[in-house]
Amino acid sequence: MKKLVAIIAIIPVFLFLIPGFALSSVNGNKDTIVRFGRDVNVGRGEIVYGDVIVFNGDATIAGAVTGNVVVLGGDAELRSSAHINGELTVIGGNIEREPGARIGGGVRGAQNISPFDSRYSWFWSPGAWLGVSLIVNFIVILGSIGLGALIVALIPDHIEKTALFIAREPWQSIGVGFLAFILIIPAIVVLAITLIGIALIPLFILFVIISFIYGYFAACLIIGKRIFEVAKSASSSQIFEMIVGVLIVGVLRFVPFIGGLLGFVISLLGVGAVLLTKFGTGKPWVKKKEMLAN
Repeated sequence: MKKLVAIIAIIPVFLFLIPGFALSSVNGNKDTIVRFGRDVNVGRGEIVYGDVIVFNGDATIAGAVTGNVVVLGGDAELRSSAHINGELTVIGGNIEREPGARIGGGVRGAQNISPFDSRYSWFWSPGAWLGVSLIVNFIVILGSIGLGALIVALIPDHIEKTALFIAREPWQSIGVGFLAFILIIPAIVVLAITLIGIALIPLFILFVIISFIYGYFAACLIIGKRIFEVAKSASSSQIFEMIVGVLIVGVLRFVPFIGGLLGFVISLLGVGAVLLTKFGTGKPWVKKKEMLAN
């Protein structure tokens, strides 16, 4: 487990140390060796006309390699007859080099690197994770603004009706939303019982995702509207109201525990309104004629 964590943690270092990796991949060296989770053994007298790249495995070189040798998450063993024209890069492992082994481009990398090492304690500090959280949330907010604006531009009337329903019937919306949430897993189990149901599971999951996303933005829209009402200022457009709502919710999500709970409640409000208004169309899910026929 620690080895896997180390591999994930040092990938940026790996990319920084071997900028020539991408170049060697596009040069079309037919003899380049790339292994994932397996060892590589270049025997005495063998020649690799290219690079040797190993992920989560060991490399034993007794022959010649005209390019570079890169080992990520494993050990490199160079026998006395080994000859590497390029560089040897080892990250997350050891290098065993017998006398006589030749490396034209030198050795670089980080052997035995571990994210749990005291030198990398900053990586696990609250400040580092707070910084990562801020960056991730900022990206999410930007993406949400773009998607929300797109939804408003494509179906302004439907999203408006859904948002107004949330304001008019908040308890009904959250109740239906919570019921829908707890029935998701049972519904998937029921669908999995039959062959036809199994085929419908991906469509059902897609419907659930779309419902929650659409409902979330409907809730953000009504929040934006209420902000302008409280400020006693008329908004210029629906899109601007959406942007304000997304920003408010996005900022509040930074608050520990309360932010996550708020996001959950907003999602329930939205999906409940989506189901009760049929995505803002106001039409029933089942027509009366169909109900009478059944």
